[in-house]
Amino acid sequence: MLVRAFGVIGPKVQRELGRGDCDVDDVAMDACMRFARGWLRWTGEGSFEDFARGFAKNAVRDHYRARARRANGVLLPPGALPRPTDPEQECRAAEALRVVSQAFFRLPCQQRRALAGYFRGEPQLRTAERMHIARSTVAVHLREARRTLAACLLERGFDQLP
Repeated sequence: MLVRAFGVIGPKVQRELGRGDCDVDDVAMDACMRFARGWLRWTGEGSFEDFARGFAKNAVRDHYRARARRANGVLLPPGALPRPTDPEQECRAAEALRVVSQAFFRLPCQQRRALAGYFRGEPQLRTAERMHIARSTVAVHLREARRTLAACLLERGFDQLP
């Protein structure tokens, strides 16, 4: 029964996170460990596979929540941006960078990977080769990521970057 559940959990986690996400194995193992601790709660009502998929879904949800909590990192190294001379403008620039950083870590895996290549100055064709997808798909991921980041900034009141 455990082997059957592990055969359901792994593919579910992989579908939810995406093939290229480096955390797939860790999240799948976490879901399997949760299942191993809680499989006796299955009462026989409903599908066993759906019961096992619930553990995978919860592990993926917790993974995204933890990633969002860790999202206070900075995308650019300190000193990469010129320092504003006005203290109010400096505070606004730091807030914009924090908002963009948090939004970046909430993006889907493929969009984050495409955007990371863009930030490094990598050509779209090279990013596509690295991600094993078509160049046009990288362009779509970049467009969606930029749109999401722009919407997040507008939502927070940044109509233009400082």
